[in-house]
Amino acid sequence: AASRSAELAAVIDHIPDGVYVADPEGRIVLMNPAGMAMMGTDSPTGDTSGGLQGYSVVDPRTGKPVPRSQLAMSRALRGERVNRVEAIVRREGAADVWLDTSAVPLRNAQGVLTGALVVFSDVTRERHLVGELAASEERYRSLYGMVACGVLVQDSKGRVLDANQPAEEILGWSLAEMRGKKTGSLWEAIGEDTSPIPLTERPTMKALKSGVPKLRQVLGVKRRTGDVRWVQIDTVPVLRPDGSPLQVVSSFIDITDLKSAEQKLTESEVKLRTIFDQAPIGLARVDLEGIVQEANHALRTMLGYPEGELVGLRFDRVLSTAAGGALDLVLELLKGDRDHYSAELPIRRRDGAARWGSVSLTLVRGAEREPLYLIGMLEDISDRKAQTELLEYQALHDSLTDLPNRTLLYDRLQQAILTAQREHRQLALLIMDLNRFKEVNDTFGHHLGDILLQQIGPRIIAQLRESDTVARLGGDEFAVVLPTADDEAGATLAARRILKALEEPFTIEGRRLEVGGSIGIAITPQHGADPATLMRRADIAMYVAKRTRSGHALYSPDQDKHSPGRLTLIVELRDALQGDALALHYQPPLALPRATATAVAA
Repeated sequence: AASRSAELAAVIDHIPDGVYVADPEGRIVLMNPAGMAMMGTDSPTGDTSGGLQGYSVVDPRTGKPVPRSQLAMSRALRGERVNRVEAIVRREGAADVWLDTSAVPLRNAQGVLTGALVVFSDVTRERHLVGELAASEERYRSLYGMVACGVLVQDSKGRVLDANQPAEEILGWSLAEMRGKKTGSLWEAIGEDTSPIPLTERPTMKALKSGVPKLRQVLGVKRRTGDVRWVQIDTVPVLRPDGSPLQVVSSFIDITDLKSAEQKLTESEVKLRTIFDQAPIGLARVDLEGIVQEANHALRTMLGYPEGELVGLRFDRVLSTAAGGALDLVLELLKGDRDHYSAELPIRRRDGAARWGSVSLTLVRGAEREPLYLIGMLEDISDRKAQTELLEYQALHDSLTDLPNRTLLYDRLQQAILTAQREHRQLALLIMDLNRFKEVNDTFGHHLGDILLQQIGPRIIAQLRESDTVARLGGDEFAVVLPTADDEAGATLAARRILKALEEPFTIEGRRLEVGGSIGIAITPQHGADPATLMRRADIAMYVAKRTRSGHALYSPDQDKHSPGRLTLIVELRDALQGDALALHYQPPLALPRATATAVAA
């Protein structure tokens, strides 16, 4: 039991998430080091506040305090299983901690609620291993060296002849009181099942009868005070030369404290087993060859294995990444000096389903730092990963058209410029503004306008290569990156194809709508070598196309009110005016054939 408890204690010791157990009244009876470190406390036992004295718990969705009755522990103590509830734990003078908490009720074999198991982790994925029960085995181990040995001598009839002082202390009788009496009249012997042992079945009488020593027997001595002392007894008969019994000598040690410790260890093992089996994260005990020796229900469920099938398989091979390979996590851990390995990996269930998991392996060492075994942990983070990817996608795409937005366009344009510079070729940026779109919105409403915008993207994409990027900048403005336009002619041809595609009416809710477009074109490197310059100059060209109703226009510095040449000329004219450096000359036009001046021109 002690060895088993040590193994289970090591499991809890090295879980990076916080774990605590509360009794039915809500008092914390067990909390691991990771939990105490996470919660900033060093003495949670007996706390009836869910381990949160001095803290406030805030619902991240509403920003309001969470009532005590709605805490994960309180809900579990009402018999409810709580899975993955997030809350912000706030403490004055310390940074907020965002915890992901799960809790389950604990029940005994009769189904009676005996407490609650709570597991919580920092979702920033800064994990720490648990470790509160490591000293338990050490405390119990010392009991074996603290007991005294009693010696009792009886004659062939079972009457007491002699006893030493430890025997007197253990049995609760003095030698004078015991001498000449049979032990059956002095105390009641009980078996480990608590049933009385008849006098004839006691080790001393069986040794006298058989002439054979009875070693390492365990029984309870119910003393006259009513209490029971448990002893481990060795009984050796002393025989006459003819083989008949002369005496019997019994030596015994008081193992009452040891029995009590074993009972506590058994209870601790049950508690640790409950934590191991009911933990919402996958746990496995792995040997130094990487073979799974034990796996809990959560791990089997995550990976889709029936009970028993995981045992005997390699832990890293069981995870088998979605790419088809598997990192040799065990060798990765053992080849260095570190005792912990963690990573987020794509994994594949037994049925082939791809998932994402937070995987960690922790090396458990002995007193001499020798490797003993490993604790493997797997947490399914597929939902969290998908949520992160969704948020990233939403941040880079237009919510209405699902096209890349300005941010993603800027990034792709930057990459395309670098590629074009490296390959010594040109690329083109097109910015298009829809014609008559305001009329559609004003006439038919924004609902139809939004549907029209959603149909613009596919029309444009159909005219382009897969390597081209179509983005919505906002309103009725779109942009196109042509990384392989090569020259002005290619960019102009693409613009014409887009405008041609827009000439076909759009059918929306039974209405045929017509819109056009005005496209401005900027080419790198001649019109700019960075995204900001290209976008500004393509935008200038677009306004030229809209003003001239030409459909499309290539950027020209002459059209740019903010070009360096125009700005330089403005400065020079201002300086000339202030310095009186301008001279006015008149030129008369002559009327032929008489060559007479009819007017003058400045």
